[in-house]
Amino acid sequence: SVYYAFRSCGIAHILALSGLHVSFVAGALNRLARRALPKVKFYTSIVVLFAYCAIAAFPSSLIRASVMSLCSLYAAAAGRRYDMPSGIAFSAIVILLADPTALYSIGFELSFGAVIMISLLMRPVTELLSFLPLPIAQMAALSVCGTLGTLPLSVYYFGTIPVLGLFANTLILPMVPFVFLSAMAVNLIGAAMPAAAKALSFIPMFLTGVMTEAANALSSVSFEVKKAAITPLACLFVYLACFAVSDQPLVSPSKKYAACAASLFAAVLCML
Repeated sequence: SVYYAFRSCGIAHILALSGLHVSFVAGALNRLARRALPKVKFYTSIVVLFAYCAIAAFPSSLIRASVMSLCSLYAAAAGRRYDMPSGIAFSAIVILLADPTALYSIGFELSFGAVIMISLLMRPVTELLSFLPLPIAQMAALSVCGTLGTLPLSVYYFGTIPVLGLFANTLILPMVPFVFLSAMAVNLIGAAMPAAAKALSFIPMFLTGVMTEAANALSSVSFEVKKAAITPLACLFVYLACFAVSDQPLVSPSKKYAACAASLFAAVLCML
């Protein structure tokens, strides 16, 4: 199936309603209302993102991304600097106040795992890839950070490791904005001109086909290491290792690397 092919490649998050899709919606709104006042953008985004979440039945990943996007827009409207960790924490509070059991949801954990890792390691990883053109370095860094954020939990819950997940994300992820935005445009056109929308529908269908065929080609070879096992405590140590090498600990690089190595060693011991 299509989902199995995407999951085998480590790109199933493309099919999930998450921050990726909210960024497309928010980006399109920002583009359309680029001359509007920040407050107008903020209130318009509230209406549109709430409607989007309601249509999707308010999944945790979509609420998290929408709240973070609105926090960013509010900061711009209020003339303040947006702080991503604060946005992550506030969105978690909003979700857990509405539904405390969401804490035990796989979707909640994967969504926050990915975005927390992006906030921690995006800049350091981008700097490591500075030999690449900046847009490519940023795309690759986003893929690396997102994968690091979800990999321990994916291994714990699903027992598989998509070995070429980073390659698949780097290859296929750039296609997603074109698929999403072209599909949105066709649907909007279809509300007023159904015939025109039908004629233009080949664009998102063709792009979706290309993306699906790429996923099928990658998943046709055995890229998964099956029967992987990891304990919750080992997951915690892996995340601590990533935190150690981020910008957050205000210590020397040597101490960061030592803490990272110690955490990874503890993770290995937990799996023995």
